[in-house]
Parts: sequence; C-alpha cells; structure tokens
Amino acid sequence: MAGNKFARALMLPVIAVFLITVADAREPGIPRGVKTFERLDKDKSGKIELNELQPAASRRFMRLDSNADDKVTRGEIEDWLRATMERRLERIMTRMDADKDSAISRSELDDYVSGQFSTADANADGGVTHDEAKAYHVAKRKKFWADRRKQKAGN
Repeated sequence: MAGNKFARALMLPVIAVFLITVADAREPGIPRGVKTFERLDKDKSGKIELNELQPAASRRFMRLDSNADDKVTRGEIEDWLRATMERRLERIMTRMDADKDSAISRSELDDYVSGQFSTADANADGGVTHDEAKAYHVAKRKKFWADRRKQKAGN
C-alpha cells in the first residue's frame, strides 16, 4: 500500500502537467481538433484545402493587426502574446490558488490534481483511460469556450 502512495505521489506532477496542458495549451496556429477540421473542411472532402484555410487565417491576421495597417508587426505579436499569457496565467491562478495568496502551494497543486484526476476518472477505477482523458478534454474545452462566449457577450 505504501508503494502505491509513493507511486501516486510521483505521478501527481506528471498528471498535473498532462491535465494543464490538455486544458490550456491550445495556441493559435494551424487549427487542431476534429471539430475544427470538420468546420474548416467546407466541401467535406476529408482534407483542408488552401482556399478553405485562408478565411480563418485572414480573420486571425485581422485580430493581430491592432492598428489596421494591413501589417502585423513584432510589437503587435508581442502585445497579443502578452495578453494571451496574462489570460492563461489568470486562469491557472484562479483554478489552482485556492487561498488566493498569489502563490500555488504544493498542497494546492496536490488538491487540484487530485480533483482533476477524480473528474477525469469517470468510472472511478483509480486510472484514467485514453477515452476518459479525451472525454475530460472535450468537456473542459466546451466549458472554456462557453465561458469565453459568455464573457464576450458581457463585454
């Protein structure tokens, strides 16, 4: 039994990185994910062609081009990256800093990881299968985008 506790203690940081990465690591670039692929594959050919990708790239360009001069400068990219990282940092701190002291203690990390693991372990068998991890990821992304839409609607 002590060996299992030790093994679990060693796995918590690994699982934390996995869960945080799954929940937060989507950076802009070529879109990933089945739903995104299906949305971009307008003619349902099973592949994304350049003419299908260009409108999404154009929308992204317009979001980055903050002064609308039809150029995206290093400064505009830096501003976007700063804002993106600030939002990510805020999400991480909101989720993990339970006592709101602007620091994540080992105990808070362990509690967060245990909670996320329990949520992902849908059948409560003490392990997370690939299917459970995918379902967990999908649920987290749905919640993230629903919250984001709600936030944008309020602003």
